[in-house]
Parts: sequence; C-alpha cells; structure tokens
Amino acid sequence: MFHCNLFLKKFLIYKFCICTFLKLKWVRLIVQLLNLLQTSSEYPGFLEVLIRDLATPMEPDDVKKLATVLNTLASEKHKALKAVKGKKKTKKVALGGSNKASKGVDLHDYSTTYGDEYDGFI
Repeated sequence: MFHCNLFLKKFLIYKFCICTFLKLKWVRLIVQLLNLLQTSSEYPGFLEVLIRDLATPMEPDDVKKLATVLNTLASEKHKALKAVKGKKKTKKVALGGSNKASKGVDLHDYSTTYGDEYDGFI
C-alpha cells in the first residue's frame, strides 16, 4: 500500500509538471502568434473581443481576478510612461501659517488709541 501511494504521488507530480510545462509552452506560442498582429490598427479591439469571449464562461470571481491583473498592468504602464516623460514642476502655494505670508500684514497695536476719537460724543 505504501508503494502504491508513493507511486501515485510521483505520478501526479510528474503529470502536473508535464501539464504545467505544456501549458507554458502553449501560452508562449499563443503570445508569439498574437504579438505578430500587434502592428495592426485593429489589434486593441481584437483583444477586447477575444478577452471578453474567453471570459464569458468563467466564474465571476475569476473574471474579477483577470480584471485586477489588467488594471494593475495598466497602472504600471501609466507609471512607467510618467517616469519617461518626467513630471512638470509646479509652484507650491504658500499657506497662511508661515512667516513669509504675514510680511504684508499691518501688526500695529491699536488698543491704546481706540477709544480717543469718541470722547467728545456725549
């Protein structure tokens, strides 16, 4: 019985490795074939239709994972594009709490002369 379980485990591991290798080989082949079409102007639309048709029979959670992968890829490409272009430098607006902003404010003390002009009123 022990030999049977060991044999079964080895067989399943072997089968999994072979299947994984073949899947990777097929994936590489499909990617190479699709990359040949990349210069076409209809390529983005073709991929949209292809991915939508491939994702239609999938479970909702799997489609959500696929969407997350594509969104992550898009974000990384945007960041890389921004890094290549470089950021435009903008002036920062001075906030009111600093000493530089209060230079034009009159800080004269009016508390000593406030009541003098109304003394003759009554």
